[in-house]
Amino acid sequence: MAIENFLKVLLRHKIALVVVPIIAVVITHFLVRNSPDAYTSRARIATGIIDGSTALMNGKNVPEVQVNQEFGNIIQTMSLKKVLNQVSYKLALHDLSTDIPFRTLRGFWSALSVREKKLAIEILTKKYNSREGLSLDNPQEYKLYQLLSSARYDNESLLADLTILRVNNSDFIDLNYEAEEQRLSAFVLNTLCKETIAYYTATVSDNNRKSVEFLDSLLQHKQALLQQKTAYLRDYKVRNGILDVNNQASTLIAQIADFETKKQDAEKNISSYRGALKNIDNRFNPNDRKFFESSVANLNQDILVTKSRLTTVNNEFIKSGFDSKYKAKVDSLQSVLSYQINKVNDNYSYNPASSKQDLVSQKLNLEVSLELAKNSTSSLGSELKRLNSRLYSLVPYQATIKRTQDEIDLATTEYTELSKKYEQARMDASFTVRLKQVEEALPGTPKPSKKMLLVILAGIISFIFCLTVLFVLYFLDNSINDSYELANRTKQPVLGFLNQLKNNKINLKDLWKNANETSDLQYFKSLLSSLRFELDSNLGNKKVIAITSLQADEGKTFFALNLAYAYTIINKKVLLIDGNFDQPEITETVKPTFYIEDYLLSDDVSTCVFDSENNLTIMGNKGSDLSLLELTNQKTVADKINTLNSLFDVILIETPSLNKLNKAKEWIMFADKVVPVFEATRTISHSNNGEIDYLTSLNGKLTGWVLNKVVNSKSGTVKRKKVKTAIV
Repeated sequence: MAIENFLKVLLRHKIALVVVPIIAVVITHFLVRNSPDAYTSRARIATGIIDGSTALMNGKNVPEVQVNQEFGNIIQTMSLKKVLNQVSYKLALHDLSTDIPFRTLRGFWSALSVREKKLAIEILTKKYNSREGLSLDNPQEYKLYQLLSSARYDNESLLADLTILRVNNSDFIDLNYEAEEQRLSAFVLNTLCKETIAYYTATVSDNNRKSVEFLDSLLQHKQALLQQKTAYLRDYKVRNGILDVNNQASTLIAQIADFETKKQDAEKNISSYRGALKNIDNRFNPNDRKFFESSVANLNQDILVTKSRLTTVNNEFIKSGFDSKYKAKVDSLQSVLSYQINKVNDNYSYNPASSKQDLVSQKLNLEVSLELAKNSTSSLGSELKRLNSRLYSLVPYQATIKRTQDEIDLATTEYTELSKKYEQARMDASFTVRLKQVEEALPGTPKPSKKMLLVILAGIISFIFCLTVLFVLYFLDNSINDSYELANRTKQPVLGFLNQLKNNKINLKDLWKNANETSDLQYFKSLLSSLRFELDSNLGNKKVIAITSLQADEGKTFFALNLAYAYTIINKKVLLIDGNFDQPEITETVKPTFYIEDYLLSDDVSTCVFDSENNLTIMGNKGSDLSLLELTNQKTVADKINTLNSLFDVILIETPSLNKLNKAKEWIMFADKVVPVFEATRTISHSNNGEIDYLTSLNGKLTGWVLNKVVNSKSGTVKRKKVKTAIV
């Protein structure tokens, strides 16, 4: 339904939908017909960023992210004001120094004298050579800036017609420039390529040089620091007599472990020797020991001397760290001691009655071994103390040497990494990206004309704009245009609608008696007959119908007159009462002979209001600011209307609009049915909610709304106009 209504809106405004695009097309045509043709030139630059030979020489593959970043830097370099200023200077110098300029000299250009042109050339040449921009604070340079702007040689104008892009994922950058002159487009691109290559190469080379110089100075500083720390460590070792702390400590730890092992073995041997001697002594009786000791006293003296010498040599052997030269002496003394012990056994100086010669020999050997073990334990303990003392003395040296060595290792790592960066920087500086213009721009070819496209777009855009405006107006429009909208808004029934008539003057008698009317009049009569039928169906035995509206001028007078004539067509006696005292339009139109005031205030006028020769009787009013009940009381009005009920088949009363306070409600009190009239294209505001609620509260009196002046395909265009009626 909403689409259908919107289509109706478009149909009502079809002239605007056609005229506005036509006007836009005509205006666009006159605006673009004299616009100059456009010429486009193209140049191409090779960057060398993803060149395989470069990657092979410098030994690195450039990541894709870095590739895109470098292409972006180059493209942004081409758009720099410093680079575009160089192009602007070249263009201005060309036009100032030639008789065939790229653009016609006018405005500021044409007003320059010969001296001013010469001065301008000098300043522009100086600015070009020094790559400086124009200072707007300087009057002369500000005037030159105005010259460039007037000729559209400034950097903003150049950028507006310049297109720079990378060709897919290749190594090339394409530049396109559009101008109204063939030579100009090519000159701009070739100059821009030249200036970009010069600026980019100089900038990159300068940056690489600064990087190499910085890394070189930093590398020398790191090298000096490393040499300083190395010399300090060397001097510290020499000063403290330390060759290698780690090796010395390891040697001492190994010696300590070895001596501790030997000491433990000696202590175990002492215990075992003592136990063995005790067992041997227990097997001798006291007399045997006394005899034996007296027999070998002299030999034992020699054995003690040899033991003493063996103990001394054994101690020296332990202190020397078990040196091999002492080992030979120990072995020699042990051989002498064994000989002396054997000699004691061979002497057979013990008691002949005894058979314990082997025990005597074992005891002597065990005593020698026990003595050696005791001496070894003492010597090993002293040596262990000495070795531990030496190990503890290395601890402070180790801490200092370890800290210094860590500093040297860190400095060495930093120096190594910095050396790699330095070499890489030197390598990168040797293989700097070299921009190269591989395709020179040639005089541009004419572009396809956009004039016709602009004209067509103007028509399409204006048409779409009109559609948008109409849609917004339709969307924001709360007016009621059909019966469905009226029923939804009021929540009350709708009897039907009447179409909008084209004629603003209608003779009612001719309308209802003449058969040669127009199609919209025929449609109107058909709709009114349908409404009359619906009213008859709702009336039943009732006769009094009050016709009202929410506001004035909604067509209730026209509807009441036509409804009265529609009832006369079916041979019903109809009384039409003009109850609108404020606006007695029926009275002014018909000029009746009977008035409601006379009827209500007279004693017996029932016969004078009845016209036996005419089915339609109209009762007007004299017009005043009074209401119905201000003329007479409620009982008199009721009695008078009951009298009229006996004389007529249908009584139609046009009441004032409902916004006239109680004037309409007083008439509705005496009516059997109420028919409110609503004019299409009007809105129902919140202020009308009270009147709508009142109609709802009539408890069955409301028959339904009549939507008046509806526009449809059969009734023509929308024009809100007041129809003048006449009765002849």
